[in-house]
Amino acid sequence: MQLDTVASRPTEDERAALDEYFPPFDHESLPPDEQAAQLAALRKHPMREWLIEEARKIRAGEVELIEADDPFAFACEDIAEGGECSHRVPQPLLRCDDDVSDDEYEYLSEHAERLGACVDPAPSGRPGFIYWWNSEIDEREAVARVRAERAQQDGTGPTTALVASPSPSPALPGMPVGVPVPQTTGSLYESPAYLALKASLFSEDEFDQRPPVDWLVHGVLPRGALGYLIGEPGNGKTFVALDLAYSLATGRDWWGHEVAETGPVLYVAAEDDRGVQARARAWRSRFCGGQTTGKVHFLTHAPQVGEPGSFDALRLLVEVLQPVLVILDTQARVTRGLDENDSKAMGELIHQANQIQKLGAAVLSVHHPARGGTVPRGSSAQEGAADVVVLCTMDDDKVLKVKNTKQKNAAEFEPLTLGLDPEGESAVLKTAQPLRWEGQEQIVAWLDELGLPQSAGYPTANKALTEAGHTITKRALEDALRLRKSRAPLPKVVGPR
Repeated sequence: MQLDTVASRPTEDERAALDEYFPPFDHESLPPDEQAAQLAALRKHPMREWLIEEARKIRAGEVELIEADDPFAFACEDIAEGGECSHRVPQPLLRCDDDVSDDEYEYLSEHAERLGACVDPAPSGRPGFIYWWNSEIDEREAVARVRAERAQQDGTGPTTALVASPSPSPALPGMPVGVPVPQTTGSLYESPAYLALKASLFSEDEFDQRPPVDWLVHGVLPRGALGYLIGEPGNGKTFVALDLAYSLATGRDWWGHEVAETGPVLYVAAEDDRGVQARARAWRSRFCGGQTTGKVHFLTHAPQVGEPGSFDALRLLVEVLQPVLVILDTQARVTRGLDENDSKAMGELIHQANQIQKLGAAVLSVHHPARGGTVPRGSSAQEGAADVVVLCTMDDDKVLKVKNTKQKNAAEFEPLTLGLDPEGESAVLKTAQPLRWEGQEQIVAWLDELGLPQSAGYPTANKALTEAGHTITKRALEDALRLRKSRAPLPKVVGPR
């Protein structure tokens, strides 16, 4: 191969960069045509200025290289800044060997950009060098991929294409030490996709031994699940969500259900962060002596499903915090501009939630129910994708009923009847023991014992029961009074004459 040997000599800084970063790391030892090619490659390198500056620092003793296995991955200690950093320089210049046929070379040149390369034409007409950047693909792999793709198109190769997009970009200058550099595999059997499938493959015996449900809160919330906490406005959803969050953070049983694993919780307070703040402070005042747990994190900025990159950023935050639960309160505030009746839009929400679940966190979406219903409002895709659905309803007496309407892989837990107990500027949940439908006969018996006439109305009956020490909800007492009035009056007892 012939290259144009007419090229200006490298400057001192360029020479330093060539000697430090371009194999064989001794620029003057190369034949003139290869020296010219290296210099041309450096001058068109997208990281040219950075390479020259780093080479200058190395020569000046400002940066000390640390030995690394990869000749293109440089770990170094920045003397001036007093810290370590990691750099990876893309392979700057690769010669195409003579094993590449003319038609393969033509095909390779045609698809160079897709494979992550650009072709440097030689005076003879045939490219003499291929210059790679932002890629881990080496020459041999590129040739193998080209041949595989050509064979597939000709019908003589495998049915699965072996030519793929270039590997992810290498670490950028200044990226901290310890950030893994993506490795390209030479075989489909070593690809991450195949290895992930293989790791999820079970024999019948192995599959049978897996626990049916891996609980985060036993009987309530499976580990890594997608849950919906639904209820009309003002029906206690946020109280329930916060109570669950702090139970996971502290290990406190959640209303008779054991917390299997404590851990951090990320609470996206997208709707009413001030209200959430007051409720959280009340919970800690009641159960933690006013001390913080250090495990519940609140996000007051609402990431948006419809904004590119917004939930990607949320996933990065999840990677950092590693929570066991992410609460989205409310769903409507993280899906602004999306039609909740559109299955495609809600499918994107579910997809984004699934990406968070893959990081090991359960996701609980605080949402509203379909009017008068027990399912999440909007597209039915939501209920279909949910592992758990919990409905909150509250009556006029502030009695909160928490009902599990869907538990995908286990029995639904028994309904909880709770109340609100004032604490500081807000309130906390408490056990409520109101007499409801099943207690009507007891209420009727108390009214009879107190000697109230059968025509007695709610105010009279409520006053009498309260004075007797019986706390009854308004609905329960009204139901009991209706039942009592529907019966024949008790006969009068006549004494001896």
